[in-house]
Amino acid sequence: MVEPGELRIVPAGALQFGLLGPLVVTVDGRPVDLLKAYASVRAVPRNFLGFYADISLLTPDRDYKLDLELPPGLKAGRFQGVFVENVETEYTTEIVN
Repeated sequence: MVEPGELRIVPAGALQFGLLGPLVVTVDGRPVDLLKAYASVRAVPRNFLGFYADISLLTPDRDYKLDLELPPGLKAGRFQGVFVENVETEYTTEIVN
């Protein structure tokens, strides 16, 4: 559950990423801790949903560079994007390979 005021980024397909190898996220070159998300209060392996990063400390209304290093074993087409929870929807077409 996302708490009010908490801002999260969620790499779509992160459940599979965790099974394939490390997933590395940086914001403006600084590493961001990835936390495990569960569909239960306790960390029960069968309820594992994937990973998320708490980015609540970022300042609004400025640009950030988000880098996501995907595991080498990830098959083409499996990465679906990065989603930000608990914010107003805004779309971008600026994606850099």
